Amino acid sequence: MNYPFIYLVEPGSLYLDEREAAALRQHLLNGGFLWLDDFWGEREWDNMEHELKKVFPDRDFVEVQLDHPLYHCVFDIKSKGQVPAVELGTGSQFDPEHRTWERPDATEVHHRAIFDDLGRLMVFATHNTDSGDGWEWEGDNHYYFAEFSEKIAYPLAVNVIFYAMTH
Repeated sequence: MNYPFIYLVEPGSLYLDEREAAALRQHLLNGGFLWLDDFWGEREWDNMEHELKKVFPDRDFVEVQLDHPLYHCVFDIKSKGQVPAVELGTGSQFDPEHRTWERPDATEVHHRAIFDDLGRLMVFATHNTDSGDGWEWEGDNHYYFAEFSEKIAYPLAVNVIFYAMTH
């Protein structure tokens, strides 16, 4: 409970036992915030959603609309951009056309959330995108930095952190 903000990477293979689910539920209901990022395709979504049902069996994820205050609290975010793995987004030998999705069933970015009873966003899931790569690899390739770090990953992270810490 000493850390109000949890950032969980690659939750497509998440597993929570009963004790962990109860602790996470208590943490989130007491004001904590969870950001799930870097998972791709329907199989990974389904697994993560199943595990979060252990935390909140009575709550469902909903798509966060672009008019939500999260998108306008520091930066004015007008779209849900896709941040690819650096190998894809830099037009490397793996993908010279700068493809931004990792799997054929992962072309559309989703920002979904679970809210508490007062409407506070407790869980934020950025699906079919990898914000973390936008922060990790920004210095490796100018194109990647300009297209994905500066335009998508940084503004979203600043807004999410600001929103989570002030609401």
